[in-house]
Amino acid sequence: MLQETTSDVSVSLLANLTHRRWCIPILAAFANHGNAKFVTLAHRLGCGRGALSASLNHLIGLGLITRNAGLGHPLRPEYLLSARGQRIAAPLTQLHHQIERWGGQGLAYRKWSLPLVVAIGPTRQRFNDLKTALNPISPRALAMGLQQLEHDAWISRVVTPHYPPVTQYSLQAKGEQLFNTLST
Repeated sequence: MLQETTSDVSVSLLANLTHRRWCIPILAAFANHGNAKFVTLAHRLGCGRGALSASLNHLIGLGLITRNAGLGHPLRPEYLLSARGQRIAAPLTQLHHQIERWGGQGLAYRKWSLPLVVAIGPTRQRFNDLKTALNPISPRALAMGLQQLEHDAWISRVVTPHYPPVTQYSLQAKGEQLFNTLST
């Protein structure tokens, strides 16, 4: 599991970021282009006003962006990265570009996909270990997330022929690349 002291991107932070679909693309846009107004972000990302507003408020709540109080009109706010947001923007920008190259935005920005990749990490993990690492994930959400990641070849599932059988999950090439991007 990644620690917040290294790149400041942990499993819990990823779970919070993927709680809203547009959080990681917003942080990547700030890292690439600097401060931005609401309308500029909406056009740049191609997302709706409601989704963008909810994502910006979520990022403000996480302490990753702030409203630029000294600039602009109150009805046309400008946003900028906070100090914590600046620390995590670089690895998240690399991650976002990698996901865009693969065309995997639909899977990557689901609530538990990226946290699952990080929780599995470089070793094999069992279902209950992942459930503990990703608490408060429900067993159903965990099973569905693992199935989708396996279907899209981000992870592999191995059932050992022991009694009782043991099921373990490990990263495949795409999952390893995403994990390595986040762990640098």
